[in-house]
Amino acid sequence: MELAETNLGTVEARGLEHPINRGKLCVLGQSSVGLLNHGERLTQPLIRVKGKLVATTWEAALTYAAAGFDKIRTAHVPAANSVYSGASITNEKTYLIGKFARVALQTPNVDYNGRYCMSAAAAAANKSFGLDRGLNMTFDNLKNHDLIVIVGGNVAECLPIMMNHLMDAKAAGTRFIVVDPRRNDYCKPCGAPPERPSGWRPRAR
Repeated sequence: MELAETNLGTVEARGLEHPINRGKLCVLGQSSVGLLNHGERLTQPLIRVKGKLVATTWEAALTYAAAGFDKIRTAHVPAANSVYSGASITNEKTYLIGKFARVALQTPNVDYNGRYCMSAAAAAANKSFGLDRGLNMTFDNLKNHDLIVIVGGNVAECLPIMMNHLMDAKAAGTRFIVVDPRRNDYCKPCGAPPERPSGWRPRAR
């Protein structure tokens, strides 16, 4: 993704050409420009003083944070500190966060929100297939399959970039089975009415 200035002087997000996204952006990428000038965007560090967040300098904020980490390590052990990261950051930043935790803080406790939101799916996949949710092929390879089974995954809304590759697979003759009690947007384009799981009953409204 790149940010570019338009003829009107505004900034827009543009997708870069790549075999996966084919130059397109998902909703998150399309709307990312709105964060640049958002009224609640943080443009400088904040420190909580007497229950209120007040603006400060980067030097003061880093000194404050370092003192807090050191206080916890001195009172307990280095592993008492932990680092919680986000999923919407680059691989390079993720690597640095891991290095910061293990080398600077000397703690093995590193986590991020993606593990929490996908931990149930990962556990189910490991129990069912002996494999986590990792994709073991390229998207271009999907059209070479005779059958694709989608279980409880709203691809159209959650992975819209992948939807284009599923449509290519359908055009190439791939059949689909969708296992989901909901009739999601991807069912009709894939030509697959959702299969109701065994024991499924409609919930009363």
